[in-house]
Amino acid sequence: MVMDYFYNRKCIYSEIMFSFSKRINVENRFLDFVSKTKTHRQIWSFILVFILIFLSNFQQLSGQQKKLDVKSFDKIVLNNETQINTRGLETFPQWIGDTLAFVAGIDAGKDYQIVIASGKKDDKWSGYTELGKHINSNYFEGPFSYDTVHNILYFTRVDYDKKRIQRANAKKQDSIIINLSIWQSALAKGSKAEKINIRGEEYSVTDPAISPDGEYLVFTSDRPDGFGGRDLYIARRDKNEWVGISNLGKGINSSKNEGYANFANEQTLVFASDREGGHGGFDVYYVTVENQIWSEPKLLPKPINSPYDDIHFIIAGNGKEGYLASNRPGGKGEDDIYRWSAPQSVWVEPSAEPVISKDFNEEVDIEVWVFEKLTLLAFPDATVRFTEIEMFKEDVHLDDPTLDIVDIDDTGNMYLKWNTIMKDVSFTELKSNDKGNANIRLKKNVYYKVESLCDVCETEIVFFKPSLHGKVLNITLQPSDEEETVETDDPEMTDVEAETLLGDTQAGSVYVLENLYYDYDSDKIILSEKNDLDILATKMKENPNLRILLESHTDSRGSDAYNVILSKKRATNAKEYLVSKGVNPKKILTKGLGESRLRNHCKNGVPCGDEDHRYNRRTEVIILPE
Repeated sequence: MVMDYFYNRKCIYSEIMFSFSKRINVENRFLDFVSKTKTHRQIWSFILVFILIFLSNFQQLSGQQKKLDVKSFDKIVLNNETQINTRGLETFPQWIGDTLAFVAGIDAGKDYQIVIASGKKDDKWSGYTELGKHINSNYFEGPFSYDTVHNILYFTRVDYDKKRIQRANAKKQDSIIINLSIWQSALAKGSKAEKINIRGEEYSVTDPAISPDGEYLVFTSDRPDGFGGRDLYIARRDKNEWVGISNLGKGINSSKNEGYANFANEQTLVFASDREGGHGGFDVYYVTVENQIWSEPKLLPKPINSPYDDIHFIIAGNGKEGYLASNRPGGKGEDDIYRWSAPQSVWVEPSAEPVISKDFNEEVDIEVWVFEKLTLLAFPDATVRFTEIEMFKEDVHLDDPTLDIVDIDDTGNMYLKWNTIMKDVSFTELKSNDKGNANIRLKKNVYYKVESLCDVCETEIVFFKPSLHGKVLNITLQPSDEEETVETDDPEMTDVEAETLLGDTQAGSVYVLENLYYDYDSDKIILSEKNDLDILATKMKENPNLRILLESHTDSRGSDAYNVILSKKRATNAKEYLVSKGVNPKKILTKGLGESRLRNHCKNGVPCGDEDHRYNRRTEVIILPE
């Protein structure tokens, strides 16, 4: 049925095949905001920044939109659109304005094109007309969505890779490699269709669903950063481009397939999934978004869903009728278009009284990871303090004297800064273990001010809400400048003389290659008469079980990012020198720390001589466990 269109449909050329791979977890960040304040020795009265308080785009997300009343679905009646359905495939019903459109099998199923229903009488359609050739190409067209604000049709089109087709034909293979892409076009004749900037060489993007205001696009893809076979993603409009692509998250996506989405209204997204827990095949689910947070998917009841494939549930403006595609028994062919009708609207008005969520105090387990900022190594024994705070958008008033308007961008989004100092409340503290890890149980729908404290790092403050940001909190800490210096500025001081280099091979021992030099802004090794690298190479060959880490450093001149790259090159060159002397490369790890660990006072903005700066340009040897 519907999957045939994408996976197993026999076309006039060959069989279309797709494969899926395991996915990488990506946190959902749709309409997300995170405020971050950085302090040094004292925690300032924190400044809470409200990002993206919507004045134009998606302003209905405040919870004032109509909501689906699933109780009314038991009175829904389905009728097969017998005069437009055939033995082939009629599927993906969608609105173009107030008119029904769908995808139909043309020429005995050898082609699929977007058509508009016609000849309506007594709530029945008698036929359809095909859209222009600038939309319906020689290849296949699939699920689509019409933007009534910008008068643009977004649709799925099969992209044949001609180069790969030639290679496949040359090898006499009976399959070809294709991708599915999203295209756009105006409906008027003479318009030109073009592929939108959401695309992939090794994956497909399909099933466009444009938001009612035309500013957001939900689509389906088998991108390698998903959770299952196909996932739902979202992007926002930036003039003529789509930016900010993000996965809709593990709550909406599953280990199976999600797709065929459409916006029922500004707050409600309907989609299909073959996940476990449904009636069978593909089932129709819906989610709502309030205060920029997506709800958990809910399964629409019977008769919309059946043990077969049910997709593309759409609702007319009056809320009392709409259409659905299904391959349930009793139809005329593969997928059929069904009209549904109800005695009353399936929408209900939201209550005027604020509804307090039953799970407001629901708790979830949070995994906390603390890392060093530049190296991403575990940061043990760091104190992380969680303070519960109250933060509601409804409490913000533009005439509040503590409120500053920071900026208003060209799309109408307002950026506000709230300078209120919050009253003292109780907090919970934990410490990271030797792996930089800790666990805590927090309220799911509560904001927390998270302060990270340690003796040798700068304090970090972030704001965290489990229902918005997920169940993993990653914190990166910057070692403080004061703790990175040593008491002496004597460039002649050495940690270990060359003759005693690697005198102690106990794991954790650190040696500075004091007779190894680098010029400013150079990764070229300069060796003195006492060649520390030669001594190190000899001792490593004498002790083949010895494993080391080469850490290279720069002075403070130049940008932080550039110095990290430069220090990595220095460490790599030192390793290559040791390997050239016969040392096993598998016994040497390298790391570049840039200017993060200066040995004297010559940090940014401090005038220093060449010798003082050279004292910070060094490579250190750390003995690793066997």
